[in-house]
Amino acid sequence: MRRRACAGSCTCNARKATQRARRLEALHAQLTSALFRESNPAPLKYALSLLGLMSAKMRLPLVEPTEMTRREIATALANVEDRCPDYMIASAHWLTERVRAAAIAKRRNAANPAGARAS
Repeated sequence: MRRRACAGSCTCNARKATQRARRLEALHAQLTSALFRESNPAPLKYALSLLGLMSAKMRLPLVEPTEMTRREIATALANVEDRCPDYMIASAHWLTERVRAAAIAKRRNAANPAGARAS
C-alpha cells in the first residue's frame, strides 16, 4: 500500500513538473519570438531596460525597436512576471506596473501630441 501511495505521489509530482515546464516553454517561446522580431540587439536592450538593468537608448547605426516590438516584449515580460515570478532572474515585482504605466503614458501621448497639450 505504501508503495502505491509513493508511486502515486511521484506521478503527481511529475505531472505538476511537466505542466510547469510546458507553461515555462510557452512563456519562453513568446519572449524569444518578441526578442528576435528585429535583427539587431535593440529588442534585447529594450527588454533589459524594462527590468531596470540598462538604458534603452541606441547609438547609430542601430535603431530603436518598433512600437509593435516594444509592446510584444513588454507583454511577454509581464506574462512571465505574472505567471512565473520565481522564474525571473532579477526580482521584478514592479515590472507589471511599470509596463502598464508606460502603456498608459504612450496612449496619453498619442491622444495629446506634444503641440496640443493643455497648459
